[in-house]
Amino acid sequence: AHTGIAVRPLIEHAAVGLLELLYASKADTVQCVSHPDAATIARCLPRTPVATVETGLSAIEFPRLARDGPVQRQPGTARELVFVAYFGSANNVDALSWFLREVHPELCRRVPGYRFVVIGRGSAALDLKPDAHLEVRGEVESIEEHLLRAAAAIAPAFSGAGFRGKIVQYAAAALPCVASPLAADGLAFVDRESILIAGDARSFIDDCCALLGSDDLNTRLG
Repeated sequence: AHTGIAVRPLIEHAAVGLLELLYASKADTVQCVSHPDAATIARCLPRTPVATVETGLSAIEFPRLARDGPVQRQPGTARELVFVAYFGSANNVDALSWFLREVHPELCRRVPGYRFVVIGRGSAALDLKPDAHLEVRGEVESIEEHLLRAAAAIAPAFSGAGFRGKIVQYAAAALPCVASPLAADGLAFVDRESILIAGDARSFIDDCCALLGSDDLNTRLG
C-alpha cells in the first residue's frame, strides 16, 4: 500500500501464469501465436516442444486478394473509417469506447463527410446509437468487401494481446491504419512508413484526420 503497487492483481496474474505453465507442461506440443510468447514458454519449460504459428490470412476470408494479388487502392471521396474486431472481448469493447469518447467527436467536427463503421461479431449487442457519423454493421459475410471500400482503419488496443489479426487484414486490403503502440507491438510495420502509431487521443485524432484528408498519404501508407 505504501509503494502504490496493487498487490492483489499481481498475485492473481501470477496464479494464472502458473496455471498456464501447468497445462502447457502436460501437452505434447505448445502452439504460440508470437515468437516472444514461444521464447517465454521455452525458457520456463525447456523440455516441452514449442511451435509458433504467426497470424495470417485465409483465402476463405479474402478470396479476391487470394485470387488477384495485392490491391492497388484508388483514393476516392469516401471518408469512411472502419474498426474490425471481435466484441465478445472486453479489451476490444474498451478500445471502442475509448475511441468513441476521446477521438470520434473531434473527427465529426474536423472531417467533412466523416463516417465511422464498426464491424464484427458482438457489436450488434453493444449500446451504440447509430447516426450520420456512426454505423454499426455487426457481423458481416465478407470482411474483405467492407475493407476494400473504406478509406482508412483503426486499431486501438490498450490491454491484452490476442492475434493482432486486424492490422494484417487492413494491410492486405491496402487500407492505411492508425494503431496504438500495443496494437502494433511486435509486427513488422514501420511508423510513418507503413502505419501510423498514435500513443494518445490527440495524436490519434491528428493521424486519423491526416489519413482521411490526404489522398497522397493515404495511398502511400496503403
